[in-house]
Amino acid sequence: MDGKRLKALRKQKNLTQAELALHLNVDTTLVGKWEIYDTTPSKETLRKLCELFNVSSDYLLGIDDDTSQFSITQSKNRIQKCRKTNGLSQQELADLLNLSRSTIAMYETGASEPDYLSISKMAKLFNVCTDYLMGITNYPTIDNHNVMIVYKNNQTIKYSLTDEQTKVFEDIIKLTKK
Repeated sequence: MDGKRLKALRKQKNLTQAELALHLNVDTTLVGKWEIYDTTPSKETLRKLCELFNVSSDYLLGIDDDTSQFSITQSKNRIQKCRKTNGLSQQELADLLNLSRSTIAMYETGASEPDYLSISKMAKLFNVCTDYLMGITNYPTIDNHNVMIVYKNNQTIKYSLTDEQTKVFEDIIKLTKK
């Protein structure tokens, strides 16, 4: 989480840390920790932050400097976009996932959210990452990006890094080995 960005967005909305915490249904101290890079919010909380501040998760995580607005419609339409790109009808996708066509239609309109197992199956079928289908990242795959995985408080956090960020981490690792 890019704490400076989160703090700036919070202040733009004239929210205190306590008000943001109340809106997200989290403890006030967590907001402070996010802002000083001490911890990272859960995926669901990250999604809520993106919706509230109208930015992408990549922007909040410091992966992308693009401040273009986060689009809920865009994330809801990713399943449809992937399905059409792969030349599948709703019924064909439903058959591959052992679901009904109406369930696929509800996913595509945002009337219903797929469970993680369905997201995982679709990600594998469409050759995209689950984070992309869930609207957490704007990158369909992480193949072309460097990835840093952090284990903290029994939670696995995966970050896509730019080449510049990767170089910084490599330099830090070299220094600590000396």
